[in-house]
Amino acid sequence: MLGADPSVVGLRHTIAERAAGNPFFAEEMVRELAERGVLRGERGAYISTTEGGDIGVPPTLQATIAARIDRLEPNAKRTLSAAAVIGSRFNLDLLTQLGVEPVVADLVAAQFIDQVKVHPPTRVCVPPPADSRGRLRGATQVRPR
Repeated sequence: MLGADPSVVGLRHTIAERAAGNPFFAEEMVRELAERGVLRGERGAYISTTEGGDIGVPPTLQATIAARIDRLEPNAKRTLSAAAVIGSRFNLDLLTQLGVEPVVADLVAAQFIDQVKVHPPTRVCVPPPADSRGRLRGATQVRPR
């Protein structure tokens, strides 16, 4: 259980309220807050960098993901857009044939895609929000500073 730090309690409450029981939305909000620097640390062990105040959290899942995509470099955005048209599994050769210079490392680091095969042809996929048992992948936790 997290400490009673008011900023963390308020942030947890805001995330829980906005997510409305959707663990994928909660995880995306935490990723978005970490990318903005509101949280620091590693997946599953974030620490709040704020000491109270109102922290802006996107109101919808779509707004949360859009905010994360907006922070990507232009070539990473283009790769993600082309991959979204292809489908949940794609290889880099197909992106190149479409005239897109694939930017995979940034998208893997931001957890937009997973690399599933390293040897040519490299294959990547969009990770599901939950594992085969329905549990949220990489459950996220916010702790006080």
